[in-house]
Amino acid sequence: MKILDSICKSVESIAMEKDFWRVLDEIKMPANAAEACCLACALAAKQTVSKVIVAPTVTGSTARHLARVAPEVVILTISSNPFTARKLQLYRGIIPLIYTDKARSKFEDEVNTRVAYAVSYCVKHNILKYKQTYVLLRRSTIYSGFPDQISVRTVSSKFHMSDITDSK
Repeated sequence: MKILDSICKSVESIAMEKDFWRVLDEIKMPANAAEACCLACALAAKQTVSKVIVAPTVTGSTARHLARVAPEVVILTISSNPFTARKLQLYRGIIPLIYTDKARSKFEDEVNTRVAYAVSYCVKHNILKYKQTYVLLRRSTIYSGFPDQISVRTVSSKFHMSDITDSK
């Protein structure tokens, strides 16, 4: 498995640059709003040289689309549904996290807590380091049907959460 992994990594790293623009050309236009947000998120990650895209998810469909258009970026998903997290483990480049804390009453607080959980996981596992950028793709309101807000953020403080557990 280690040999196979090293072969895949060496071959994939050569083809990454061409694949990004090829995938963009293959998408049928006009794209729907959800696809457009995923494309914009992938482009923002590419332009800011971000290593991680954080995407809270319910069904995992956004993460699957992101994995197709942004293959060189790690996509970190946060879901409270273990079934969704198990499905996402099958996709290359996606690290699914299961969020088990109680839901907060305000939507904004809940999203911020989940994002902090994901970033602290990245810091703990050396995926992200202090002052590195990451891209956040999320819903703007609880009533949005798909992620429609993109923001580029920086790991501004060292996240330390003692109760982080691995989703694997």
